[in-house]
Amino acid sequence: MFAEVTDRDPEVRRAGLKRLAIWPGYINSILTQVLRYEEYSYAWSDCADMLSEDLCDDKFSLELFVDDLIEAPDQVVFDRLAGLLGLPTGTRLPGFAIDGHSGACVLPAPAVSTDLHQRVAVLVTLLGSPLKSVRQNAVRFLAALGPGVAPLLRAIRNTRTPGRRAAISALAELDWTELDPADQMLAQRLIRVKQPGEVPQPVTPQGEWYAVPTTDQAAVLAAFDLRDPMPVTMRMGFAPWQRNGPWRPLPEYLGYGVTGQYGQVFVTPVLDGWTLVFADSSVLAAEENPTEDEVEFAAAHRRCAELSRHFGAAHWYLESEDGGCFDQSGWCIAANGDIVRSCYYDFDIDGGVRIGPATESGSHPTIDETRAWINENSQGGAPLVRPRSRASEIAELMASLKASRPDFAFRPRAEVTDDIDDEPLVWEFRSLVVASRLSVNPRALGSHTRVQGTGVLAVPAGKPDTRRYGALPI
Repeated sequence: MFAEVTDRDPEVRRAGLKRLAIWPGYINSILTQVLRYEEYSYAWSDCADMLSEDLCDDKFSLELFVDDLIEAPDQVVFDRLAGLLGLPTGTRLPGFAIDGHSGACVLPAPAVSTDLHQRVAVLVTLLGSPLKSVRQNAVRFLAALGPGVAPLLRAIRNTRTPGRRAAISALAELDWTELDPADQMLAQRLIRVKQPGEVPQPVTPQGEWYAVPTTDQAAVLAAFDLRDPMPVTMRMGFAPWQRNGPWRPLPEYLGYGVTGQYGQVFVTPVLDGWTLVFADSSVLAAEENPTEDEVEFAAAHRRCAELSRHFGAAHWYLESEDGGCFDQSGWCIAANGDIVRSCYYDFDIDGGVRIGPATESGSHPTIDETRAWINENSQGGAPLVRPRSRASEIAELMASLKASRPDFAFRPRAEVTDDIDDEPLVWEFRSLVVASRLSVNPRALGSHTRVQGTGVLAVPAGKPDTRRYGALPI
């Protein structure tokens, strides 16, 4: 592909770039080589456009590109490459850089000394990029290096350089206590100002949350064994549980078994009579490995049942969407200490869907029974109806074909059953759909939502060393 993207014929180059787009893992290595050499100057424009887009969209490409900037043979090549990240011609790296660097910038190294990393010089320079995605990734890469970069970030924060604001974000990503006291006070004041008039915005959650029908926030904090509640805006509280949320796990969390979860817990204000609690099961308590006889997320189901003893009812929801094999959606409804209905979708389980609870005889509620139960217990909205199945759609298509072509013969490869459509994006029992019928749907929040009280971020009482961190929007 290198020969194609460096061909003298523009049509051949464009065709080569189209082919290269199918193999994103090669974009950085091939196009960077083109931009390094004067002999390919005729191809720079097209290659630069494609590489710039890739660097803004893919943090892994940007990580590799940091090394390309470090290894630029001269200022001319450095300017050419740095320009793709929005840096002006003549940009110089900070003077603390020395020869040699070790490890990828995304690998945890809390005790690293900043003057041992040329990449730190590049990353702090990228804090001043006018491109938002570049700044955000530079923030995350610097924070991943650990507390060793904090003094440098504080020094940048106290300058008038373009990277000043991003340096504050990087400090927040490390630990909120790394922020200057003045910045902490400013953030708290801004939260107090924004909270009273804040209008809820739709949120598409990624992760787990509970819903309890109560206005007693203190009782909710006690029921979840949470401490040190910190008032936050809804925008700030919801942020870690959205796709591409502005956070990532610090190395210190690995000792708690947290590899992708956020260590704090968001307790919302009362929303249409319900208090929502966003937290990962492994943060609230050590998640057990269910046996073959147990359902997935058994600990969450037990917690849901226990909560319902205190509040009369409690719901648990799960929504995890990555567009592939890791899609999950599930929910559990408990009342007065008992689980009354649950449903779970996972690409990897047999049949895709599990509906519960099972009876003593081992039978499970049917799809029709579950649909009827949701409609009977709905708080409003359009009732669920049986969706058109694949079988009915195929039958309609076959009837149409036979009408237009009487000689058409259809021989199905396998039996087509008239069953539930378990695709999570269109599934009738998806957690967000059920939440909209039985409690509060985060994706349907808006100016019509009744809000009472304020939200808080709290930490589990059993994990006193939990760090409070994250460059969360206020």
